[in-house]
Amino acid sequence: MNRKYLYRAKSCEKDKFFKIEKDEWVYGSLMFDELQNDYVIQNTKGEDIISTNVKKSTICEYSNQNDVDGVPIYEFDIVAFPLEGETALAFVKLCDGAYRLFEKLNQKWSTEILDRESIEILKYKVVGNIFDDKELTEVFKSWWHQNK
Repeated sequence: MNRKYLYRAKSCEKDKFFKIEKDEWVYGSLMFDELQNDYVIQNTKGEDIISTNVKKSTICEYSNQNDVDGVPIYEFDIVAFPLEGETALAFVKLCDGAYRLFEKLNQKWSTEILDRESIEILKYKVVGNIFDDKELTEVFKSWWHQNK
């Protein structure tokens, strides 16, 4: 299997020429700019190469998996899936070399490896991410503070 190294992060500033707004998601290759001591995501737009300074805290790597609707799943995405007649939520995090889903069941955190088989069986669907969906993020705050 060929691994795609693709990232997304929130832009630090507005770029009028390439029509990128501040705090807009940008996608592409992640690089570290030693001159500016900052992270950039570089992508192509037509014949132009676009380098956008991004907020380090929002960098998310593509998990190389897509949800049941074909939507790419990135680290820190929140996915929903049916569980015992209800909708359960989990978030995606790279941990111990694998992308894992973290969910809270019966007041305890559980984890499962994110793979194609589990996506198809459990019908995972991306419903947001921890940066844009503050109400969904509330569910995961206790894990986040314990495991930073």
